[in-house]
Amino acid sequence: MYYALVDILAILVISIINFNVLFENRTPNNKKALIFYRLYLLALVIYMVTDAIWGFLYEYHLKTALFVDTQIYFFVMVFSVFAWVHFEVAYLEENKIFNTVLKIVGWVLFASGTTMIIINFFQPLLFYFDENAVYHAQTVRYAFLITQIVVYLLTSVYALIIAIRSQGEAKLKHITIAAVGNVMSIAILVQIFLPEYPIYAIGCLLGNCLLYSFVVRLETNSYKQKIEEGKVELVNTKELAYTDPLTNIKNKHAYVAKEEEMDLLIREGKIDKFSIIVFDLNNLKEINDTYGHDVGDQYIIKTCDAIKSFFNKDELYRFGGDEFVLILEDESYAKRYKILEKFNIMIEENIGTDKPVVATGIADFNLGKDNTLRAVFVRADEKMYIRKRYLKEMSNG
Repeated sequence: MYYALVDILAILVISIINFNVLFENRTPNNKKALIFYRLYLLALVIYMVTDAIWGFLYEYHLKTALFVDTQIYFFVMVFSVFAWVHFEVAYLEENKIFNTVLKIVGWVLFASGTTMIIINFFQPLLFYFDENAVYHAQTVRYAFLITQIVVYLLTSVYALIIAIRSQGEAKLKHITIAAVGNVMSIAILVQIFLPEYPIYAIGCLLGNCLLYSFVVRLETNSYKQKIEEGKVELVNTKELAYTDPLTNIKNKHAYVAKEEEMDLLIREGKIDKFSIIVFDLNNLKEINDTYGHDVGDQYIIKTCDAIKSFFNKDELYRFGGDEFVLILEDESYAKRYKILEKFNIMIEENIGTDKPVVATGIADFNLGKDNTLRAVFVRADEKMYIRKRYLKEMSNG
């Protein structure tokens, strides 16, 4: 009975302290992190519900109900780790390579864990109940739990590495996230050896209280401060005004604002390298005239998706009806020609199919010669028209 009471207490505490996070309708800077944090909280609550119910079912030896409840218990546990990994990746927004590795690890854990849980319906890999409804853990259960420990430790190390390079509140937040990973690792480890105690639930409660106190609360205060300073628009009208409704990427208004920002940096000598790639769809007018604008809109969306599969979405703008522009800086800038070459090869393979055919032109900022972003755009646009004629010749070929 006391086992279930600990779970019920944990559910109440987590639900109360995270009420605003779960139900407040707002648009924070990092929406993806908020989504995965909510999923993580939901997984914790469902886990504790199944854990609490398990005690009652076990007391009355309800074998079938126990088996189903335990299956759900393991699934929600593995999903909570998956949600935690994706929350941390989205929240920290650091090294892209390590982010990718963590996400792959999260998916592998989720896929393998779910597979084992499904197989356990037919073959007891994780656990089974005997004819007296007595629970028996299997060897794979321990490997399953140890894997989760490793994942939590991996995310902790990631957060600590970032904390070393951070200052002030950011440092505290990252250290806290690392601490939560360590708390969960210890809780799972102790739970392995003391299954009769609600250690995992206690770990979830402690970890979430740490997270709320030193991460969520600080983020909320920071968000409120930005609102008071006028840095965040409550209705997010700026984001709406700068977003293309068809493709959900930045529109020409956003491009003009970026152009003004870049021109100022050029005048002040604070930027020395960037590139522009201009994209122009072939045959959009013919598609609209022949099949209608709905089909034309789908062609535009397919083109946008094709570009995003090669380049960073945040650097992409829909400049006009059939034209897109990329402003490449930093990491994307260093790889621009290799990526563009692969993109152009794909486009040439699309000729003669229903896939997008897109002409491209690239130009680099020439320090000391170019006084505006527009000068770079004009050169890229000229090269795009040369490429456009070449692709049409190939199509007619």
